[in-house]
Amino acid sequence: AARNLIDDFSHQDLSNTAWAFAKVACQNWPLLRQLGAASHSRVEEFVPQDLTNTAWAFAVFAFEDIPLFEAIAARSIRTISEFL
Repeated sequence: AARNLIDDFSHQDLSNTAWAFAKVACQNWPLLRQLGAASHSRVEEFVPQDLTNTAWAFAVFAFEDIPLFEAIAARSIRTISEFL
């Protein structure tokens, strides 16, 4: 059901969904691909918590999404002061 709604998700919805699936170890590769693509296109909206939740969730699954990781890294560098 979530896959049908991803286009309507807020930045927090995206990161929380990724986090929740990782927390319960529910591997849903199609959902992760969609979350990754949606997160990548909206990463500029992400606050530090969204960045960390999303990075952690994808790392838990060892789900390699290089464009997403690069976007998270770049956004993190620009907002590093908010992490402190």
